[in-house]
Amino acid sequence: FNIRFIGIMNDVDRSIDPFDLALRRRFKWIPMFCNYKVIKTELIKSGFDNDKVDEYVESCEKLNKYICTDTNGLVLGKNYEIGHAFFLKIKIVTDRDEKKISKDEKKIVFDHFILGTLQEYIRQIADENEVESYVTKAREAFGIKP
Repeated sequence: FNIRFIGIMNDVDRSIDPFDLALRRRFKWIPMFCNYKVIKTELIKSGFDNDKVDEYVESCEKLNKYICTDTNGLVLGKNYEIGHAFFLKIKIVTDRDEKKISKDEKKIVFDHFILGTLQEYIRQIADENEVESYVTKAREAFGIKP
């Protein structure tokens, strides 16, 4: 029998180090980073407008740049980027009849699916009283200004 186990785990998940080490010794590991082409393809296939999808993908890229490499951002590195599965949640929150991507829909994706992880990332590099300031900048990078 050929059996394939596909596990998804961020490289930054270190709370289970002994288990992680055991898995790394026994299985092949393939890094999977955010695939913006997947976001675009899936949203267009679902009926979203091509121009709005392009704008949304650009917002996703800007947020990940803010988290990973932007010197005015968090500069945490590629292993901390938000994956495309998070960004595809936009399909869940948009109106079923009208396939649109508005700031309201983006805000829901950010607040319900991205914010918790982002706050934990920020707490690694900043004091608790600075978290909201970094979150505000991340919102702006994602295209949702207060």
